[in-house]
Amino acid sequence: MFLSTILSRAKGYDPIPSSLREKLLPTPTSSSSPSPDIEAEVPITSSGPPFALRSRRRPLLLTTLCFACGSLVIICISYAVIVLLLPDSAGMSIFGHYGHDKEMEIGWDELTSEGYGNDTAVENEEHEYQGEDLQAELVDLNHVLRPILPLGPSTSLLRPIPRPPRELVVDFYTSGNIPSSVKMPVGKPLDIVYMYVNASSPLLQSALQERARLEGLSTLTGKAKRWRDNGELRGAIRSAAANLDHVLGNIHVISGDYKVDDFDLEMLEAVEGADKSRIGQVPGWLDTTAHSGLLEWHFHSDVFRLPRDDDGSLPASLRDTAYANEEHWRDEVMPTFNSFAIESRLSWIDGLAEDFVMSNDDMFIMTQMSRSDFHNPLLGTIMRFDPGLGVSPVMPESLVSSPGEWGGLQHANSLLSARFPKRHRAYMHHMPKSLRKSWVDEASIMFAPNLTVSATRGFRESARGDGDVEISWLVSHLGVERWREAVLWSWVVARVGGEAGVWGEEARQEVKDALGITGDAEHVIVTKNKRNTLKDVEAGLRQHGVEAPKKTDYLFSSIDGHMPGDPAAEQAGQSCTFSITDCLSPDFFSNPGQTVPASDVFKALAFEKPECGDCLISALITASGSRGLSAVLPAQGKRYTPVEREPRMWERSEPMLPLTPTWEETDFSLDAIVRPRQDVWEGSTEDEIENDGTVDLRNWSIKLLSRYTYVHSSTPSHFVQARSPNQLHNAFGFIDGHPELALICINDDQTDRIGDRPQEMWGEWLERRFGNGQVPWERKDWSWKDFRRRRR
Repeated sequence: MFLSTILSRAKGYDPIPSSLREKLLPTPTSSSSPSPDIEAEVPITSSGPPFALRSRRRPLLLTTLCFACGSLVIICISYAVIVLLLPDSAGMSIFGHYGHDKEMEIGWDELTSEGYGNDTAVENEEHEYQGEDLQAELVDLNHVLRPILPLGPSTSLLRPIPRPPRELVVDFYTSGNIPSSVKMPVGKPLDIVYMYVNASSPLLQSALQERARLEGLSTLTGKAKRWRDNGELRGAIRSAAANLDHVLGNIHVISGDYKVDDFDLEMLEAVEGADKSRIGQVPGWLDTTAHSGLLEWHFHSDVFRLPRDDDGSLPASLRDTAYANEEHWRDEVMPTFNSFAIESRLSWIDGLAEDFVMSNDDMFIMTQMSRSDFHNPLLGTIMRFDPGLGVSPVMPESLVSSPGEWGGLQHANSLLSARFPKRHRAYMHHMPKSLRKSWVDEASIMFAPNLTVSATRGFRESARGDGDVEISWLVSHLGVERWREAVLWSWVVARVGGEAGVWGEEARQEVKDALGITGDAEHVIVTKNKRNTLKDVEAGLRQHGVEAPKKTDYLFSSIDGHMPGDPAAEQAGQSCTFSITDCLSPDFFSNPGQTVPASDVFKALAFEKPECGDCLISALITASGSRGLSAVLPAQGKRYTPVEREPRMWERSEPMLPLTPTWEETDFSLDAIVRPRQDVWEGSTEDEIENDGTVDLRNWSIKLLSRYTYVHSSTPSHFVQARSPNQLHNAFGFIDGHPELALICINDDQTDRIGDRPQEMWGEWLERRFGNGQVPWERKDWSWKDFRRRRR
């Protein structure tokens, strides 16, 4: 039974009425532009301040050493003045480009038990939830009590993904055409996921301090700024509901819950059954009795699960570890204050759609956007990379306990580089990210031991394991690498190797055809041709009624190959050199009797010599013409008879290459991978299925490829770090003055001792931008501005 949903779950597609959308988004009538006494916003080109922050401080201590008490007062006053008068914030607007300074990143799990400027609930309304599956009691406006129940079955992983009809997809992948005779179904709604925390909760503080003691951490004091509740989540949810109205499925929010015995039971002595319960956090504005059909609430204890196959078995990589007992692992994991650990459990959000957006509560969607801004029915997931900033594949020990994001990024890349080629990979813009649940599932299985251990890190500063893992970045690049792997496998193993599973004389002719070789040339210069994929798809989908992206420019499609280092600069005419001697063998053409297992050739091209694989992909794309993947795919009608054997763990009706953490010992042969009926499209009738036990290798490969398609894109966006009220004021002014912005992130990086002024500023801006009207998931007349007493 699913106990985490606070609001009743939508039973189907439940779009937001246009009347509600109009209520949610008032037209700004005044701009919070900089006042005369505040430094004006100037175009920002980096995420760091224009000068060292310490350069404006005065050596007060050196001149007042003999007046210790007086100097302390002066220092405190000076510090407050400096904070209030800091210049404008660091940030970057993205109009095709983006900048990010990794030194400025600080984890959102940095906490203290003092200086929140934000009281907990002022009322005590005790009643039971009204949802049909809910068993929870409201303790106060910020906490709910939930009974501890036995652990139920885990969420099913690797479920079939939705695809357009087979005839349409096969035609598109083969020729690049989008037939008008085949109807394109309406795309399923997108979900969006947020995290929530209220650092002012005394119950959270009790659990936090105990967790810090358990992990031997004593440096968390003074770091509440990333957990301060300014009401951002309320505005972020409204921004998504208003601007994704006709494509939005469900809004999922994940918040913390804690065993009551982690706290002083005297706080809850009046609540019956408290000693056998977990207490969960909710925001005061949430109407826990509402039935919106849109908002779903989940707690940490709902999503912290281990990956299990449909029969309940754990991966072999976990069975003989200390974490084979899931309950013991959960006890070690929770309570957690590490956002990376929480995000690593996205696969266990009950009811999560295949295509969803991962966001933070300080990220806002500022204008109407379409489904194609986040996912295209043929081109796949829409991603926003920053090619100018690379992530190293090496995880240094110095980043294991880093509070910033770069430890999680580099650890993620080290995992990818063990399974795929070792290389730098592009940073991703600090904005809402389009993801696929199937990709998250694959990552959860492929890197299960690493993610299981990293989940036990209660803080980013923890010394446990090998460091955090940035899951959104990992999953996005996993999709990129799985596409590249699928392209090479489809040609090397499925097309050239075929049922025989070897490269022989026919393979030599295939290589000559793909590379355009005449004679026995040893080196071939591959020159990219012009591709029309992006141009043709927009026109083709328009005739099917698929809405074009409203605020996003598509820069590169995976249908045109493997993503280059700078996709925006990719042009026809660029070239690479494919060496027959280095990439295949010195006697490849001169020894006609030689045969090599196709899976060995694949591993050499895909992993051992990645530059060879990249160049080969360019050659195959060029050989396919201006559109489609005809030179990549197995020949039409080419069939394979799978070997008879028992089903293996994680095998599904979906075509997938092995979910192994490394490639060296992995078997990539047809016999090891292809299973009966995996070439069948979901929804096919029995008349459309060949029941002779064979598999159509072209259809199988197309299903495999369609699982990983993606687009690199650009959307007008703005990221800002606010370190003072002045910076926050100017950030609001800049955003209000640039209506072309579609996505924004306002990172509150102000000192813990700043007081209530930022919260008041946030409340004013959020109300002005998103505060019109009443929405069904909020308490009526709940104030945006009064953070001491939330009701008007």
